[in-house]
Order: sequence, then structure tokens, then C-alpha cells
Amino acid sequence: MVDYNYLAPLRQPTPPVGQNLTLLDAAMPLGTDWDVLPGGSVSSPDGSGGATPSTRWTDGFRYLPENQFAAELRAPGDTADDAPALGTPPAPTAVPSILGGTLAAATYAYQVTWVNANGETIHSASVTAIVASGTTGSVALTFTKPTDPQKAAGVTVNVYGNVAGSLGLIATGLTGTTFTDTGAVTPGVAPPTADTTGGPSTYANLPWVTAIPFLIMVGETISTMGGENWDFKGRLTRHLENATPAAIGREFWRGDYARAHSYPTNYLTKSGTATDLTPGGGPPSATRGLQILEDALASTGYGGQGMIHCQPQTLPSLLRSTLHNDNSLVTMLGNALVPDSGYDGTGPGSTPASPAAGSAWMFATDMVKVAVDDIVILPDSVAEATDRATNSITMRAQRYGTACWDNYRAFACRVLLDT
Repeated sequence: MVDYNYLAPLRQPTPPVGQNLTLLDAAMPLGTDWDVLPGGSVSSPDGSGGATPSTRWTDGFRYLPENQFAAELRAPGDTADDAPALGTPPAPTAVPSILGGTLAAATYAYQVTWVNANGETIHSASVTAIVASGTTGSVALTFTKPTDPQKAAGVTVNVYGNVAGSLGLIATGLTGTTFTDTGAVTPGVAPPTADTTGGPSTYANLPWVTAIPFLIMVGETISTMGGENWDFKGRLTRHLENATPAAIGREFWRGDYARAHSYPTNYLTKSGTATDLTPGGGPPSATRGLQILEDALASTGYGGQGMIHCQPQTLPSLLRSTLHNDNSLVTMLGNALVPDSGYDGTGPGSTPASPAAGSAWMFATDMVKVAVDDIVILPDSVAEATDRATNSITMRAQRYGTACWDNYRAFACRVLLDT
């Protein structure tokens, strides 16, 4: 009888799960039931829309981030509406007629604006109508009001029109959705070029956040000899637990998976996502770079805490500016500092490049939200995992994970490292 006990030492080589200063540790946990997010919905992974409520968060999700606007200061008794800006109205429709007015034969152009208690929107796109040659007539216009009931309350419509190429006000304070230009009104002031319908601080919703979870996977292949004694579940579970933080951080940093699949997920180095605050004179010290990033966080919206992201190699330069809190690091201003092993150090932009020797990138964002699914071992049994043709056993561990942030604040700064 063959004794496989000599294989026992080989079954214990994987170290236990360690505790690291990673994005996964420092981020805000978010449950896998994404439907609980305010305004959230599950969407198709290709970003094509058609979102429907679902518990399959692995299909991707969209949610409205928390708005972060500075508080308003007003004089006592100020009654100005706190309405959000109405936005640009759609173009009206225009139907010419040879009856009902005194408009000479010509091509006429029209635009509309919306008006509320605070002001007037930017004009819509132009629409034209032709009154037939040899006649006089009129042009019937049809337009819309804001679809949001809260925005539509009390909104009126202004109409601008004239011979195409020169528009002026011909109707104001319309409460309905139709108007006929008969030529009785001489065009007045030109359409506005700025939207003044917002409240004193002109609120505007932040853009939707879209995140596509990705599959994190590890595997093992061994000979069938003694395979039934191999601790697949324990080894693969420990391996995936240890590998997950770097995988989450790497995708959050570079978005390789999102780029390869053209997914809409935001990632830290995405072009246009982060504002480069590196001083014009060259990269500052790491300590000064931290100050620049923290000042940017505090000066945006209502301020508050965020996250500072860096490579582990940057941490020694920042130790005097941080405090240790359980299994995390925080700055003197309370921002979470994350020297994550998944970050490769590339900077912001569509073609991110590694910084010059002796320097490194640091980023600042809102607090990041991270979620990971439970670990699943596949196949379920050694028998299913056995390939008799090669006398081998292959099993894998997998889980879904994702990381996202509200994308309201994102800054970058290249810094010098201690030498």
C-alpha cells in the first residue's frame, strides 16, 4: 500500500492571510445588494443602458453620488428659490402657414428659453420655417416644459424669433406650450447666453457613477497522485484572499480591465478624471505634495475627508505626517492614506507613464467604496476537476469585486521621494 504521508509538508506552504494597508482595508464597504443605493440601478456591462432593478450586481451598477456643495450665506429675509438650474430646453417645432398673420415670405428662425423665479435659461437650438413666396402668413410654434415636476413648477417660456440669422424676443411669460408668430411683435432683446435659473449657489446634480465589477481568479494544477489529499479549498482561499487587495487596487488605479472591454467605469488615471496639481517648477517633496492634495480636498465643495493614494515606496516620506489608527493610516487632517500594493505609480492621462526615477505620483479622491463577493471554489469536487488525459487536477477560486468613488473630487501630484 502506498503511503502518501510524505506529501503532508507540501499541503501547508501557503502563508495565512495577512493584514495590509490596502485600498480594500481603508475603503468604505458597500454591500452586494446595489439596489439599496439611492437612485441606483443595475445596468448592462457594455454600458448600453436599459437598466432594470436587479440583485445581479455582477452585471454592473449605476448610482447618483452624494452632492457636495458649500453652504450658502444669505441676508436675513432672502426668499430666493433654491431651485437647480433648469438646463437647456429642446428646440421647438415650427409649422408655417399662408394664413393668420402678416409675415412676409421668408425663412424664419425661432428659439425658446425657460424662465423661473431666479432667471432664464440659455436658448434652445434654432428651428426654421419658410413662409411661401408671394404670400403673407404666420408660424405656429410648439414647445415643451421641464419634465421634472419640481423644476417645472412656475416655469414660463420666452420665444425669440425673426428672419433667420437675427433673433429677438417676441413673446414672454408664456404658461402654455404653443405660440403663433403673426408678425405683430417687433423682435426685441437677443436671447441670453447664460443660464441664471439656478439658486444662489446654482445646484447641479453630479454625473452618474457607473462601475463594472470584475472577476478575480486564482488556480492550481497538480498531479493526480495524492491529489485527493491536497487542501485545494484552504490553499486557494488563502491565495485569493491575499491576492484580492492588489487586484482591486490595480484596477482602481489603471483600469486595465475597463479599458480592454470599453466599460464606462472610472479609474484613477483615466484621462480627465484627476486634475494635475504638480507645481510648474517641478515636483515638490512628498510632504509638500500631501499638503497640496489635502488643501485641494478641503477647498472643494464642503471639504471633508477623502483619501490619499500612493505607492508603498512613498510611505517612508510621509510617516511624520500621518497617524496610525488600527489597521489604517490617517493624515493630520483626517484623510485616509492608502499605500496600496496594487498601484503601479503611473500618472493621470489617456496614456499614463511611470514618473522619472526618484519621484512618484500621489492622488486624492473622495472616499472610495469597495465590495467583494464571497469566494467560490470550482469545480465542486476533485473528481470533477480531474483530467485523466493528463493525469492532473485543476481547481480555481474566484470572486467578484469592484471599487468606485463619487468622482466629485480627484487630484494628482508628482512628488520627490526621500533618497
